[in-house]
Parts: sequence; C-alpha cells; structure tokens
Amino acid sequence: MLQKIISDATCRTIKNVFSDIKRMNLTPGVIGVIHPFGKDIEFKPHVHCIVTEGGFSKDGKFISIGQYIPYNKFHKTWQYEVLTALKKYIPTEIIDSLFKKYPNGFCAYVKPERIYSSKRLIEYIGRYVRHPAIANSRIIDYNGLGVTFYYEDHSGNKNFKTMSVFDFILAIIQHIPDKHFRLIRYYGAYARKKKKAVRIFIQQSIIIDKTMPQINGKGEYHCSKCKEKIEIVFYCRKPPPKDRSKITSWIEMQRLS
Repeated sequence: MLQKIISDATCRTIKNVFSDIKRMNLTPGVIGVIHPFGKDIEFKPHVHCIVTEGGFSKDGKFISIGQYIPYNKFHKTWQYEVLTALKKYIPTEIIDSLFKKYPNGFCAYVKPERIYSSKRLIEYIGRYVRHPAIANSRIIDYNGLGVTFYYEDHSGNKNFKTMSVFDFILAIIQHIPDKHFRLIRYYGAYARKKKKAVRIFIQQSIIIDKTMPQINGKGEYHCSKCKEKIEIVFYCRKPPPKDRSKITSWIEMQRLS
C-alpha cells in the first residue's frame, strides 16, 4: 500500500510542477518503477521514473517545458503530495512536524538523462525491474552465522554491514512483491486510455525531426540535407519492397490503408 501511495504521489508531483512551469494544465507521460529497498537492503520505498519532456494540453497539443526544472518547487511539491496522501494513515501531529522539520521539502533526484529509442527505454526499465535487493558480488563474507556485504552511499563511499543469517534472509524476503502487485505503473499520457494520442504524436515528431526540421514563414518544409522544398505524399512505418517492380502497387496500397 505504501509503495503505491508513493508512486501515485510521484505522478501528481510531476503533473503539478509541469503545469506550474507553463501556467496551464498539462498531462505528462510518466512510467514509474517501484523499488522497495535501499542499497543497505532496508525498507526504503522509492520510485524511478521516466518522464516526457513536457505534457499534453486539453486540446491534445504537446507542450515542451524545456530542460529546466525548478528543484525547490519540485522538492516542496513532492513533500506536499507525499504527506497529504499519508494523512489517512499517520496522525496529523506527525505530518505537521515533518513539514516544519523539512521546510525546503523532500529531496528528489531529477536526472538530466534523455532516452531517444524504445530499445534504450526497455533497457532502462528492465535494469530496475530485474534488479534484486542485493547482488551476489556485494556479498564479501559468509561464515555460517553472519553475512557481510558492502554498499556505496550517494557520495560514493563504501560502507560495510554485517547481519546474522536469519536477519539477512528476513531483510531480503520482505522485498519480494505480493502476487499481482504491479512494479511498473503508467500515468498520464502513458496510461492505457491515452496511449493512442501519444503514439500519433510520437510518429509525427519523428517525421518532423528526421525529415522536416526546417520550416519557413510560408509553412513550407525543407530537407535538412539539400534544403530543397519537401512535398509529403504519405507516411508509412514499413520500408518499401526491394523488388522495384512492386513499388507502384505498394504505394497505392499504402495510400488506401
């Protein structure tokens, strides 16, 4: 339950911050991968997210927010969304004390990394989904009674930790997700009902980025290589047949479809 609450709060945070940046209601696409453990294998639920560089307006237009995200705004919004969602489960006094204790909000790391291909996207998500609570390579000693392993903190410093065998096993199995629990969640523009609109936008963006990057004031598109005017006849996903005698019929079939 706690992991889902944090995941949902993450999406609301991103949506609210993006909307505030452009001063309009935006619906970004968010893919969240839930991680219940920290590097020391203790219970530290958090979410790794892949986010679109903007969001869709009410009329279906994609609005880019640029590369700058105000960290202070993000941290305070993140704190508000998490603590507000936990009010149902935690006494109000504790919630209020956390707002006072952390006046600058909760820390959230916004990684400035771009993913351009579906293959890279799958690799990124897969790395976190299949990642166990601890890799065998981090276990450096086992004597039958205890287990010693190391982990690196955010500063890159190595820390060593020794646990009894049973405590180590309990620490590991607490991170096994319940049956049917979804570790990957899709929000906003990536939600099931929104996927069609996103797919159309991505296809149109690919055409513009790869074949029509330049447009003049008359609304004419020009080739990025030779600068000649481009006339768009049709667009298709699959390449034409190698047999040139079949190209004409293939083009007609594409137009009809």
